[in-house]
Amino acid sequence: MKQLLPNILGNTLPSVLNKFGRFSLAGQSYITEEIVNANIVINSALGRSVTDLELTNIDDIDNAKYKGQVEFIDLDFGKIVNDSLIGKLSLVADVDGQGFTLDKLDTRIRGTISKHQYKGYTYSNIDVNGIIKNQLFDGQLITNDDNLKMNFNGLADLSTKDYKFDFNADVAYSDFNKLNLFKEHSKAILKGKINIKLTGNTFDNIFGTIDFKDASYSNHVDDYYFKDFNVTSTFQDTVRIITVNSTDIVDGTLKGRFKYEELPQLAKNSLGSIYTNYEPDRVSSGQFLDFNFKIYNQIVEVFYPKVNLGSNSTIKGKINANQNKFELLVKSPRVEAYENIIEDIRLQIDNKNPLYNTLLSLGKLNTKYYNLADLNLVNVTLNDTLFFRTDFVGGERLQEKFDLSFYHTLNKNNQSVIGLKPSRIKFKENDWKINPSDNNQNKIVFDEKLQTFAFDRINAVSGDQEIDLLGVITDDTNKNLSLNLKDVKLEGITPNIDSLSLTGLVNGRLNYRQINGTTLPIAQIIVDDFYINKYSQGTFIVDAQGGSSLKKYIINATLQNEITESIEVQGEVDFEPDEPTIFANYALNKFKIDAFSPLGEDVLNTIRGEISGKGIVTGLLKNPDIDGDLALENGGLAFPYLNVNYDFIGKSKIELNKQTFTFLPTTLLDVVHDTEARLSGRITHNEFKKWFLDININTDNLLVLNTEESEEIPYYGTGFIQGNASISGYTDQLVIDVEGKTMPGSEFIVPLNDVSTIGDSKLVQFISKTEKGDDENVVEEVVFEGVKGLTLNFFLEATDDALAEIVVDRNTGSILRGRGFGNFDITINTNGKFEVIGTYVVSEGIYEFRNIVNKDFIVQPGGSVSWEGNPFDAYLNNITAVYRTQANPSVLLDNVNTTRELDVDLIAKISGQLLNSDIEFDLDIPNSNSLVNSELQFKLSDQNRKMTQFFSLLVSGAFTNIDEGGIGIDAGVAGTSLLSEKISSVLSNLLQSRGEKFNVGVSY
Repeated sequence: MKQLLPNILGNTLPSVLNKFGRFSLAGQSYITEEIVNANIVINSALGRSVTDLELTNIDDIDNAKYKGQVEFIDLDFGKIVNDSLIGKLSLVADVDGQGFTLDKLDTRIRGTISKHQYKGYTYSNIDVNGIIKNQLFDGQLITNDDNLKMNFNGLADLSTKDYKFDFNADVAYSDFNKLNLFKEHSKAILKGKINIKLTGNTFDNIFGTIDFKDASYSNHVDDYYFKDFNVTSTFQDTVRIITVNSTDIVDGTLKGRFKYEELPQLAKNSLGSIYTNYEPDRVSSGQFLDFNFKIYNQIVEVFYPKVNLGSNSTIKGKINANQNKFELLVKSPRVEAYENIIEDIRLQIDNKNPLYNTLLSLGKLNTKYYNLADLNLVNVTLNDTLFFRTDFVGGERLQEKFDLSFYHTLNKNNQSVIGLKPSRIKFKENDWKINPSDNNQNKIVFDEKLQTFAFDRINAVSGDQEIDLLGVITDDTNKNLSLNLKDVKLEGITPNIDSLSLTGLVNGRLNYRQINGTTLPIAQIIVDDFYINKYSQGTFIVDAQGGSSLKKYIINATLQNEITESIEVQGEVDFEPDEPTIFANYALNKFKIDAFSPLGEDVLNTIRGEISGKGIVTGLLKNPDIDGDLALENGGLAFPYLNVNYDFIGKSKIELNKQTFTFLPTTLLDVVHDTEARLSGRITHNEFKKWFLDININTDNLLVLNTEESEEIPYYGTGFIQGNASISGYTDQLVIDVEGKTMPGSEFIVPLNDVSTIGDSKLVQFISKTEKGDDENVVEEVVFEGVKGLTLNFFLEATDDALAEIVVDRNTGSILRGRGFGNFDITINTNGKFEVIGTYVVSEGIYEFRNIVNKDFIVQPGGSVSWEGNPFDAYLNNITAVYRTQANPSVLLDNVNTTRELDVDLIAKISGQLLNSDIEFDLDIPNSNSLVNSELQFKLSDQNRKMTQFFSLLVSGAFTNIDEGGIGIDAGVAGTSLLSEKISSVLSNLLQSRGEKFNVGVSY
């Protein structure tokens, strides 16, 4: 174009066009020496531009004036302004101003930005109306982007030496995470009204105010609301005063003369001044500051979601560079940081205090590694040395005590020296003395860059136990460290493992040497008197040597007892991968497994036997593949809840494959009655922590229950079955499924615990506690504690070989027992479930009533009991119980003229729900003619009369003459009042005994 119109355009094209490179132009343009009208479209590698402008003052083209409309379509604006954070820009705007370069730009703009890319995010729907100058904007921005809804109105001036900001921003919604402005949190949403009036271009000279109103911030942890937040920075001469005021965030003041970038050096020099050999960092002179802030939890949690401060936390202090003075006070009721919890912390530092320099107290410190409590630390400086004294308790139950004395100083080489004075530690019931001889050793010397360390025989003694640590680290490639152990109790240095107790005396040394990068680690450890869960194992010896790598070891371990080497392991352990691996051969020779019985907890115990065999261990160290063949001799196990104990007969063969132990078929023998079964199955583990059983048993006759009466279980007795059983699940949550039929010798006894006397129409009733006080329609759930971690599923065929017994009343000895036939599904588990489904047909039985009156009722065959869930909510079908006595019926019947006694049956017919049964009482004279029976039924047609005669016969064995107004029994029987007292005594005695099971109700 310059070549086409050299006299007009030679010096009148904006220099910014040079950045467009090659471009095409289309449209109409009117050009003179004084004016250019451009209605054109420009396409270039930077994007598309459409202009309808009138340009004047074109002699100074970069400062030319213009007016009209411009449109940018995907213009690569970042390349034009040389800013890599800015991307493409699309807008349509009216412009009126001058200048084509940033330093000469002075334009009023009014329009809409449809695309603006910044830091990888594309903004849209931005309305702009204001003045743009060189690094200045004064006007209004209304943003209606999906992730930024904001109304900005004011000035941002970066064109002068001291920047000026004076604007209001009403932020309805801003997602800093999606805008790529703050990526520390997965969620970062800010709302609120912001007013800023600031002047300055550095933290050291800026002054003014920042106000937040009705603000909120949401991150992935919580939502935070701030009613108000004000920060003011002012200067009084050269002294700066910063005031922060917010009831939700922080209140306080910082006052002084200081440089922000030198604050860490000021604190370091003040603390280091107590050492004669300290060389201070160079800082500007005359600096000081005083600060006092009250911090609320929200402000910290907003920026550090893993940090939470309790309310009313305080931090205050002073720093004076010329006086090398440092004071600090930190108080907080609670601090949660990175899964650690600190309670009641108070830290006070004063490097010029003659009595102490540091006071620290902690109520509690809980970490995932160790817990501390009641920590107190004091520090004082004497002769260029900081002496510290601290005491605290620690451990899971805070039973370990620490009483430590140590010091810190700088030697003539300006190296730090931390030394231990005589101290005491009570750790795992051992009282350790640190540096008991109070010598000048027991110290660590290290340089400022933390590259060189020297350990000068750090010594700990507890009785005959002794531990020494010594050695040097000169750089990353040269090290020589030794840890010596003498008669150290194994249980005192190993972590607590559930159901696994390890004891013994440890002797040996661990030596780690590295010379020019070549590592030669060596471990030689002997554990004498080695016990596992109080079972003697002999002597455990470990010999480990490393090659050129610190992370790879050749292991040779043996477990020796007085007779043989019960365990031998040879191989290699490699810590080079992210998850360490092992490759080793093992051999076992009569290794006793009795020590591992506690792993079965309360469900499976008395695990025993001797294992022999060999194989290979490979794979991940924490969960290796174990392959091989083993033989178990004198093996056995027990189920304490069922009180059964079994021996494994002969040698049981076990195949090992990865994490699975497979038991080939073997014979199981119960140790009480010598009944047998065949067992097979497998046991699988996960990292030796969770053990899963899958065992199958089949038998012709095996003892599966052998318990005695106890308050903790809902039943007891002896059970023999023929059939199959499976044991599956984790050891603390076993499921036992049994399918079979009962065998001779089986007795199943259920003691009932909540039976009370009924009202006027019933003889026996079983009721729950809820019926007594709350909802009479709700049956109480049976809960028992003795079935921890165990589910029992019985699918049984009951035969008349088995005796079923219900203890109705433990105190009096009343018992209901019988034999019959039926099929049952019985489920019992640890959550309190006791469920019975099935039907039992009675073939014979007896009810032994024991109280003031002792009588035996014979249960007649043919009746049945059905269960549909709750064992105490059975349905009784035609249960008939008969008590036969002898009496003279002449006092009652006119057709009987005899003085001899006849057989009389007292009949109780029970039906309906067990907890709400219907009982029909009747009398029968079995060996009489029809005339006598007809008269008997007529005389007893009244229910009250029948009940009176029933109880008269039950208690006294005689009929009573009701028509005479009294109980006219034989001469040897007392009067009515005595009989009434006897019956009432039976009734009231049972009624007053809460929890008794059988009650007699009488109406007459």
